[in-house]
Amino acid sequence: MAFELKNGTGFIFKNKNKTANIHPEYKGEFKTPNGELLTISLWVKDGDNGKFFSASIQEPYRKESEKPKPQKEYNAEPDDLPF
Repeated sequence: MAFELKNGTGFIFKNKNKTANIHPEYKGEFKTPNGELLTISLWVKDGDNGKFFSASIQEPYRKESEKPKPQKEYNAEPDDLPF
């Protein structure tokens, strides 16, 4: 049985794929109270008052091949039909 997030919950793990300084130290997912799945990215920063997290929340990344293709709409009027 696969793990499934409940609405209003999430998780964050250390980013094992970090290869550059611009990549986040931690990544995870969050499911909003209305059921939308979002991606969370965290960076560890140094500030005047010590270390803190800088966060970014966005829609999950999908490859072009995974994105839904727009459907063409055709609204034919009876006079437009060839028969």
